[in-house]
Amino acid sequence: AGACAEATATNTLNATPHAPPEAKMVITVLPIDSAGNWSMAADVKGLPRLAEGGYYEVWLTRGEELAASCGRCVVAENGTASDVWLNAPYKFKNFARWVVVAQLPGKPPSESMLDGPVVVPA
Repeated sequence: AGACAEATATNTLNATPHAPPEAKMVITVLPIDSAGNWSMAADVKGLPRLAEGGYYEVWLTRGEELAASCGRCVVAENGTASDVWLNAPYKFKNFARWVVVAQLPGKPPSESMLDGPVVVPA
C-alpha cells in the first residue's frame, strides 16, 4: 500500500476518565493488502510518558474484553507520537471498539485510557 495510499477509514479514540482530557489517538486505516492485513498509521497526543519499560497498546474489543492487539507505542516527553504503524490482520466487523491501555512491566493492563468506536473501512 505505502504511505501515500488513500485512507479507507479514520477512527478517533478520545480520553476516558483514566487519561488527561486532551488525550486522543487518530488512527488512519489504509487499504487492505492481498494477504488480509489492514495497515494503520496513528497519531497520539496528550498521553503521559510511562515509566521505563512501559508502553501503550492498541486493542480491538469484544464486549468489555480486550480481544485483539493492533500494536504498541511509547510517547515522547510532551505526550505525543506521530506516524505510529499499527496492523490489524482481523475482520473489523467482529469487534465493537478500539481502546488504548497502558502496560507497565509486571502489571496487568491499565483501565482503558482512550476509547472509540470501530469505523469499518469501505
